[in-house]
Amino acid sequence: MIMQRTSIECKTLGAGGGIYALSLLHTDENGGEAQFSSWVNPGVPLSAKLETQLGVSGETLAGAPSLGEIWPQIRGYFLHSLVLYFGNDLAALTRGLENCRLHIPTIFSLNLKDMGRGMKPDAFPDAKDCTPERLCEIFGASDVDVENTGTVFLCEQAFQKMFPLCKDWETYIGMYKQANPPSAPAYTFLDCETADPQGTICAIGLVHQSPAGDTQEYYSLVNPERPILPENTAIHHLTDEMVKNSPTFAEVWKDIRRYFSDSIIVAHSAASADLFFLRSSARRYQIELPKVSYICTCNMARKLLPKLPNHRLDTLCGHFSIPLEHHNALSDTYGCFHLFQKLSGLAAGNVSQFVTPYDFKEKDASYAYKPRPSASRPQLPDELFTKVDTLDFSAAFVVTGDFQAVTREEAEDMLRLRGGTVKSSVTKAVKYVIVGALGSERWVRGSYGQKIEKAKALGIPIVSEENFLQLMRDKRDNGNG
Repeated sequence: MIMQRTSIECKTLGAGGGIYALSLLHTDENGGEAQFSSWVNPGVPLSAKLETQLGVSGETLAGAPSLGEIWPQIRGYFLHSLVLYFGNDLAALTRGLENCRLHIPTIFSLNLKDMGRGMKPDAFPDAKDCTPERLCEIFGASDVDVENTGTVFLCEQAFQKMFPLCKDWETYIGMYKQANPPSAPAYTFLDCETADPQGTICAIGLVHQSPAGDTQEYYSLVNPERPILPENTAIHHLTDEMVKNSPTFAEVWKDIRRYFSDSIIVAHSAASADLFFLRSSARRYQIELPKVSYICTCNMARKLLPKLPNHRLDTLCGHFSIPLEHHNALSDTYGCFHLFQKLSGLAAGNVSQFVTPYDFKEKDASYAYKPRPSASRPQLPDELFTKVDTLDFSAAFVVTGDFQAVTREEAEDMLRLRGGTVKSSVTKAVKYVIVGALGSERWVRGSYGQKIEKAKALGIPIVSEENFLQLMRDKRDNGNG
């Protein structure tokens, strides 16, 4: 027999979906075998329907290792080995590894489906007929217990039967070579404490992680050059006396601006909190901030851990047993740092899906509302909206529909930042329903979903995105948040 071989099977969450199970069988030149099989955390929660279809619980997969964690254990089986697979398994594996930003060695591979159809084209009138079981049957592997044999064993058995019959088998060999081996990005983790609702920074914590994984930390109290309000002191316990001899934001920025070049900024409630605080403080000193890309760990957690009661930093750190002195800027920064590592594992290393660009200049419009486009999707009739002049930010809100000037998550964060509670469903306890200007693709004319219908029945004000953002601007311009 020829060189050593590694048969693989990858089970995925549909076409293009993440891997949730991985098996391989490695056969060396002397016929010795090594096996590996594991559940894989696909990085997304499973619906009850999908759990039933896959035959595995979401809890099991959430506790499984990510593909990035598995790869060091199996990488050696792909070196100097012919990789045998069937269908799209190799594409699924390499796509998953690339999403984890891992270096993949050059892989020589043989798709047994292509080889079988090439050798016996008339035996497979339909592509679905060309299964590992059918290959074993056609090429004489009658001694294989197909019923109780995994696909990786079928691949190896089918290859052993096909190889002697195919003189030009080498023509079916393919090669995968990573075009540009990925380099890990640099990350800057950030947390700010503020003196007032305008976002004037009075303390800042920062942890910078280089592509090599080295970290540097920075912490400073900041003289806001205006009084710290009592309600802010009650949160972070910083006073005017404590910060009066500290550097101003303009002086601090000279020390930290290098950490914002070529880094992804990571913060909790990033757009509605820390990035807004940076913008607000920089504008006072006419400092031009660079365009950045950011990841919000709050948004990550909402997607990856939807069943938690809330997604506050202290709740999430408690969930993962991460030490935290909440509202100490450096402790919060390290909390965000360790939380990001945990969430990255749940996302199977694929964090690029959470990266969002942020242009501080564009945000100067302060959530500027744009008129609704003439979209084909239905919109709420104007008569369903209630024009309100003020919002009780201590109340419970429901946010629904697709937003235009901000994201739905940012709208929810604005409410939470000001003391509001965001609920997932409309009950008598909800005081307002905020509706995005783009409506929803699920709506049809005359039927606008359960949330809208229940709000109408209970007499709860339905507030438009335009009205909501105007109140946000008024509140901020008046110095109230």
